[in-house]
Amino acid sequence: MREKTQEQQWLETLQYRQELTDEQMKQLTRDEKGFKGECYFDQLFDLFGPADSICLDDLNLEQEGSVTPID
Repeated sequence: MREKTQEQQWLETLQYRQELTDEQMKQLTRDEKGFKGECYFDQLFDLFGPADSICLDDLNLEQEGSVTPID
């Protein structure tokens, strides 16, 4: 089962304690959208993916100081 990022958990908790800034609200919206998309992909992979395959999740590639995240 996929877990929410610490940042998303923190922002979700914070919004019940105080009003979020515009930037925090935008970040929370992006995090929630991304989480839903990743959960949907997980469901599709469980249904249609090969049972014995290896799946890399949230891979970060770094080369010459540039980082590329692959979800």
